[in-house]
Amino acid sequence: MKIVIFHQPFPMGNYNLNHYIGDILQSKGHEVYLIEQLNGMDYTEEYIQQFIDLKPDVLYFEMLDKKTFEVVERIDCKKILVMASKGILNEAIDIPDYYGKWFDGILVNSEIIYNLVKQRTDNVEHFQYYLTPIKEKEVIYDSKYDFDCVFLGQGFHRLSQPEFHRERDTFFTGNPKFNYKVFGNGWPQLSWYGGILPHGDIGKLYGSAKSGISLIEVDQRPYKMINNRYSEMGFCKCPIITFDYDEIDWFGAEKYMNFVNNIDDVTSIVEKCVNNDDDILKKVEGLKTFMDNQHEIFLEKLEGLINGN
Repeated sequence: MKIVIFHQPFPMGNYNLNHYIGDILQSKGHEVYLIEQLNGMDYTEEYIQQFIDLKPDVLYFEMLDKKTFEVVERIDCKKILVMASKGILNEAIDIPDYYGKWFDGILVNSEIIYNLVKQRTDNVEHFQYYLTPIKEKEVIYDSKYDFDCVFLGQGFHRLSQPEFHRERDTFFTGNPKFNYKVFGNGWPQLSWYGGILPHGDIGKLYGSAKSGISLIEVDQRPYKMINNRYSEMGFCKCPIITFDYDEIDWFGAEKYMNFVNNIDDVTSIVEKCVNNDDDILKKVEGLKTFMDNQHEIFLEKLEGLINGN
């Protein structure tokens, strides 16, 4: 099959993920084209015509910007959406209204959205955790990432919006009592800012740090969505420090998480990670096995949508 994959620009969230999906689909014999989404820029009729002339069998993408969705609407082929956030929608529950327009198959990590879409089509699958876009050979030690604790993600909203006050108070203010680095866009040049993580270094980061912080976005929580940071860190055997969100069903992975409520809890857990506490080591081994299984489940469901009617 000819498969076109739309992805975000580097270093945004699904750049690595969708390139990895492309490699997998290509290894299975598909003809794959990776295209960066328009990111709000306008398009021409010539741009549309390129896709029409290509005659793809499948378009694959996560939530896109408005302009790229307009392009998707113009292309006549199977359209598979992976939905793990509301994206440009006012509310994630609006997604069934776009069946037959933005998608005719959907893979979603929210049982709430799954049940809504199921009323419109059987071409819907629910996944619990993302597959991991990291190869085993990429999970290696690199001394420049040998920190006691790390966080990878955007900082703009986390440093300014009131709904992120709990995250700020716990993870992103003050002077931690451990060797801490934050990577990503939108952080000020503070002592714990590590810059933009280079492409391909996620495995090195989580394979070298003693522990890592993973958080679920405010707009993901009401829909019980778990983002791909948990899969990546679990795959790399990096102990996960997070909140035990009231809204989230961890599907059995909760016994492998390290839940905290405040900075003192964080400091205590990080110390255990640095000292190779036996309980921490058991958790990372258990989570690795758990995420390997989730990886295969995601791929099976995706292949079912691609190859289905």
